Amino acid sequence: MTVRTQRMADEIQKTLASLLQFELKDPRVGFVTISGVDVSRDMSFADVYVTWMHAESADDCADELKALQGTAGFLRSKLSKQLTTRIVPKLRFKFDESFITGQKMDKLLSTIKTDKKTAIDESESQSDTDA
Repeated sequence: MTVRTQRMADEIQKTLASLLQFELKDPRVGFVTISGVDVSRDMSFADVYVTWMHAESADDCADELKALQGTAGFLRSKLSKQLTTRIVPKLRFKFDESFITGQKMDKLLSTIKTDKKTAIDESESQSDTDA
């Protein structure tokens, strides 16, 4: 991603977060978090990665994602009024799996830590009974 597209992605993310919080009144969307934006090289498309706290997979938030995709035109028109660019990319909302993947990794790491601590405690108790 070039510096120009990265700046555009950052600006879109910041502006969309504000619009979703203060302008969008659709209750189907709920409390959504924008985790990232990728803008195409020609700036015609912006992939907006979103997640919801209650979602554990893309299937859990299919209705919310569909409602959000339905508001893409409204959000794009609001975005065009706030950005100073000639072209405003078409918004494509996608569910971001990274949050869920991170939670799974954290769970695995805590399981490993617990198992390691249990193994150490067992070996210490075993050496105490041998002595």
